[in-house]
Amino acid sequence: MSRSDGLYTAMQRQVINQMLKLASSDDKTKIVRAFRLAEKITPDHYKGSVRFVAEKVRDDHPALSMARYVTTKLSPRCRDRFIECLIVNTLLRGSGRRTDLMERTGMMAPMTVLMSPTMRCNLTCDGCYAAEYSPDQDLDRDLLQKIVDEGNDMGVFLFTMLGGEPLMYDGLLDFVRENEDAYFQVFTNGTLLDQDLVDELAEVGNVAPMLSIEGTPEMTDLRRGPGVHRQVMEVMDRLGEAGVPFGYSVTVARNNWRILISDEFIDPLVEKGAMISWHFLYMPVGRDPSTAMMLTPEERNEFRIAIHRVRDMKPIFPVDFWGDAPWVQGCIAGRHYAHITSEGWVEPCIFTHFATDNIRDVSLLERSTRRISARSASASRSTTTCSCPACSSTTPSSRGRSWRSPAPLPRIRVPKACSPSCVPTSTPTRPRSNVSTLPSGAACAPGTRPGRPASRRRSTSSGPRARLAFAAARARAAG
Repeated sequence: MSRSDGLYTAMQRQVINQMLKLASSDDKTKIVRAFRLAEKITPDHYKGSVRFVAEKVRDDHPALSMARYVTTKLSPRCRDRFIECLIVNTLLRGSGRRTDLMERTGMMAPMTVLMSPTMRCNLTCDGCYAAEYSPDQDLDRDLLQKIVDEGNDMGVFLFTMLGGEPLMYDGLLDFVRENEDAYFQVFTNGTLLDQDLVDELAEVGNVAPMLSIEGTPEMTDLRRGPGVHRQVMEVMDRLGEAGVPFGYSVTVARNNWRILISDEFIDPLVEKGAMISWHFLYMPVGRDPSTAMMLTPEERNEFRIAIHRVRDMKPIFPVDFWGDAPWVQGCIAGRHYAHITSEGWVEPCIFTHFATDNIRDVSLLERSTRRISARSASASRSTTTCSCPACSSTTPSSRGRSWRSPAPLPRIRVPKACSPSCVPTSTPTRPRSNVSTLPSGAACAPGTRPGRPASRRRSTSSGPRARLAFAAARARAAG
């Protein structure tokens, strides 16, 4: 979509151009003024957030170093796309459209849409769920464009690419180049990012790679293969030198969580240019999962506190996918994001592979407002709630909020030490792998990938028969 689509008034465009000019300075006063201008054109419900960041910059918080990095270290194209796509489009254009959607339909539009354009990968990492998916089907280019166009119409300008290895998708950079008003976060193992590709990223401007590592070189190579850690470090150097924004993604487990919050681990990555870090807690899955690698509640809390310390003291923005739940009012599945698989299935949660609709058959808006989809997503979440430590972060208040479930669903009894990622097979879905359907909710999809069940289930129907089946499952669970 182009800037000429009439969404900006002449005055707004003038303010935006002035803001971009001020933000490109190394002067703190001018950077603060840029945030003040951004606040003026930001919708009321986001003004507080913009003001909060401006105050942090003024008070010499590490956010100032991050702002200076964006304005002075990123390539000119990456800097302009970062500011315009993530700040201007998301806060101004996107917010207006999301507000309009809420007023018209009562539905919240997601802040981002996750897409797995391919499940092909050049690595065979231990426990990766990608091996359980067929590598033979990719999302075709027209379908990717359909998703981005419909997302833009709903106010979504941030898209997250997953896989598989998304850089194995043919023509990925040509696709993002054609959608310059959107921003793409690409989770990658990093091994395909040679110098030519890094230079192209600097020229395209609207892509931020997120590189997967496990902590120490030994831990990364043990899971991902010999020499992978060294390759990823070299890629980070290339990205930093080329002025391409990037971050890293880690799985947090008992054997590495203290390393991940240590200065010895974080400081070298910040020095290379990492701006954001994603921390996904290890969650075991399977019929008889072991919780030995899970963090205890006390360790999770200690990790959460440490993440806040890093956020306040270092020029990087760490995201704790468990500890940051209060900032987004609990579970974000369906409310703030959705995931579209390489086969087109639309899942409310990437950690629970459950879907009733295919993007080939429905639009994003239709998928969000269909009543059966609301019931299915809420039922999926309700079946993964229990009182064990693994599920302690899930609360009834976070279920079904944006999916407009007509009534609260009962909790289904599941065995202790269950993972929040489990999909009990009492729900009327058809398993893809070798899991037998049991009369109770005691069976989970097999797999070892932290937080990613190996099997994905999808509904065999979305009509009256499925509704009756869900009602029967609920009755059995309540009884």
